[in-house]
Amino acid sequence: MRNNTRILLLLLAVLPSLSFLWAGKKPTEPTESCATRECHNSYRQKQFVHKPVAQGSCKYCHKLVNPKTHTFKLFRTRTELCGNCHKEILQGKNLHKPLEQGQCTECHNPHSSDNKALVRFANIEEACRKCHKKKEDVKNPHEPAAKGKCTACHSSHSSPYRPLLINSQRQLCFSCHEKTKWELDEYKYVHKPATDRGCRVCHEPHGSDYYRLLVKEYTPEFYAPFDIANYALCFTCHQANLVLNKETDNATDFRNGKVNLHYLHVNTQERGRTCRTCHATHASNEPRHLRKVVPYGDWEIPIQFNKTETGGGCSPGCHNPRTYDRVEAVVYKSDGAH
Repeated sequence: MRNNTRILLLLLAVLPSLSFLWAGKKPTEPTESCATRECHNSYRQKQFVHKPVAQGSCKYCHKLVNPKTHTFKLFRTRTELCGNCHKEILQGKNLHKPLEQGQCTECHNPHSSDNKALVRFANIEEACRKCHKKKEDVKNPHEPAAKGKCTACHSSHSSPYRPLLINSQRQLCFSCHEKTKWELDEYKYVHKPATDRGCRVCHEPHGSDYYRLLVKEYTPEFYAPFDIANYALCFTCHQANLVLNKETDNATDFRNGKVNLHYLHVNTQERGRTCRTCHATHASNEPRHLRKVVPYGDWEIPIQFNKTETGGGCSPGCHNPRTYDRVEAVVYKSDGAH
């Protein structure tokens, strides 16, 4: 009895590997389902099975060409075939290139898969990286990109927006950056690039070597030794003579007579004030995008700027009250300002 049991267990162990012995030849006449034990049984063994396969409805996708030679072809091109059921993938005017070229099976297994949505890869990031190179060496990666959450911003198949964004560029950014949206909606003076040209004019959406994912250098410091390279982002639009000319009568309105006060603030080797010291990046309720307060460590210094017809003045904590006038230059007295 014990020997019989051993023989039975042995047979049960080896029979699956000998299934080819009873596997029949390819059918030479139409069959209801192809996913049978004799043929494509493995299609039903995965965790996620395409519904037509699970129902044995192979004819929804495949058209029999010749039963004697067991040959088939697809009813339509892959894009049309998949889109016939999955209509949502073709709704946007911008199609993902593989979809447009009928390469659906580059990403999806049409029969079954151990991964959701029948994808051939363990996760979305792996699928995207097959074609799209990741910026591995940037100092400041954008968090969704760094974590492989590509579909947080991009549609996999089609979109009304380029490049396959799930929303307009501004609204997509605002879905996370709510404070910036509030500033642009509520403040009186808005930095033009933020409204007219979109976030990507200044920011890299995937990652950057510069602070705040910027496309060029814009130093985050309050003080910085003067170097024109520190202002590369600003001078993409603004003229560099704003800070290079010691005297001017037209480069800036921020001048006392002909003394360029931008030059005065920026052009010191040790304690040059950077642009962000006095100017808000996106929007402000003060003219010229001036800040209401200046961040200085944990202290916020009130600027208390007052604009006049020919100049203005401020009473900040960093120096005594000062005024300037473009027509009648104000004569300053030494007050030990730094």
